[in-house]
Amino acid sequence: MKHRHGPNLHRARRLTAVVGAVLILAMPTVAVAAGSSYRPFLDPIGSGRWWWFLMLPLVVGISVVYKAIRLPTLNHYWAQVLKMIAQIMAAMVAMAVGLYIVVQVVLPMM
Repeated sequence: MKHRHGPNLHRARRLTAVVGAVLILAMPTVAVAAGSSYRPFLDPIGSGRWWWFLMLPLVVGISVVYKAIRLPTLNHYWAQVLKMIAQIMAAMVAMAVGLYIVVQVVLPMM
């Protein structure tokens, strides 16, 4: 039987689901090892002043999952994922610069 979207699409979706499940299951283990219980949305992660580095794994995860679901074939999967990562990161940097200019330059002149 010929696969409509290619045989690798089902493998990629299955791999994405497994990776997501492992990450979800690993979070409580890390919290217990740290000596306290982690309560999502109530206790922020103590990442100090480097918290913005956490954006990169988030963007990578979103891009990998989104492209695995939305692409009809996986011929250029990683190129598309890298392109989406670059687009999201560029948009976030542009928004940060724009908000910085508004808060530091425009608002003090008012």
